[in-house]
Amino acid sequence: MARYSWVFFAIAALAALAVADAAISCQDVTNALNPCFTFVLYGGSPAGECCQNIQGIYSHASAASDKQIVCNCLKGYSSYAATNPNILHNAAALPGLCGLRLPYTISPNIDCASVH
Repeated sequence: MARYSWVFFAIAALAALAVADAAISCQDVTNALNPCFTFVLYGGSPAGECCQNIQGIYSHASAASDKQIVCNCLKGYSSYAATNPNILHNAAALPGLCGLRLPYTISPNIDCASVH
C-alpha cells in the first residue's frame, strides 16, 4: 500500500509541474499590474512592487505564445486608456521606467502576432 501512495505522490508532483509550466494568462498579467495602476492613472514613479511584478511576468514569458498573451492583454488595457493620452503615455513609459526593453510600445495598435 505504501508503494502505491508513493507512486500517486510522484504522479501528482509531475502534474503540478506541468501546470506550473502552463501559459501565462491575462489574469496573471492583471494581477501583476495591480501595484502599477496608481502610476498609470496619476503618474509619478512606479512602485517597487510594480517593477518587480512586471519583470517577473516578462521573465516567465519565454515562449512566443506567452509573450503574445502578455502583449494582447496590454493591448486590451491600452485600448481602454486610448481616450486619455496621459494614461496611455504612462502605460507606454512603464516598462522603460522598470528597466525593461520591449520589442513594442504599449498602445491599442500593437501587432501582437508579430511578437516572438
